[in-house]
Amino acid sequence: MIEEDERQQLDKEKMLNLEQFSHRSTSELNLSESIRSRLKDDPRYSHVHLTDEQQKEKQLESKMEQIRKDNEMKETLLLQCTLYIDKWNDLQNRVESIKDKVKQKEKEKKKTEKDTKKLKDNKSQSSSDKDSQTQKEEIVLVRFKSMVIFKIKQRLLEKDMEE
Repeated sequence: MIEEDERQQLDKEKMLNLEQFSHRSTSELNLSESIRSRLKDDPRYSHVHLTDEQQKEKQLESKMEQIRKDNEMKETLLLQCTLYIDKWNDLQNRVESIKDKVKQKEKEKKKTEKDTKKLKDNKSQSSSDKDSQTQKEEIVLVRFKSMVIFKIKQRLLEKDMEE
C-alpha cells in the first residue's frame, strides 16, 4: 500500500510537471509569436521572418552584388595601371630623345673645339710675321666665338629639356 501511494504521488507529480511544462511551452510560443508580429514591421529584423530559402537567396544576392563591386574596382584599377604604363613609356621616350640631343650637342661642341684649335694653329703658323698682340686678339676672338656658340647650344638644350 505504501508503495502504491508513493506511485500515485509520483504519477501526480509527473502529471503536474507535464501540465506546467505544456502551459509554459504554450505561453512561450504565444510570446514568441507576439514578438515576431511586433518585429515584422521593423526593417532591422526583416531577416527573422524569412524562410531558409529566402535567406539563402538574399545571401546569394548580396554575394553577387559584392562580386560585381569587386569586378568594377578591378577594372578601374586595371585601367589606371594601363594609363600609368602608357605615361611611363612616354616619359622613357622623351628621356631617350633628350639623351640623343645631348649627345648631338656634345659632338658639335667637340667639333667646334677642334675647328677652333685648328684655326688657332693655322693662324699662329701663318701669322708669324704679325706681331704677337694681333695674334692674341684673334685667339681671344675665336675663343669668344666658340664660347658664345656653346652657350647658345646649351640654352637650346635646356629649353628642350624643360619642354
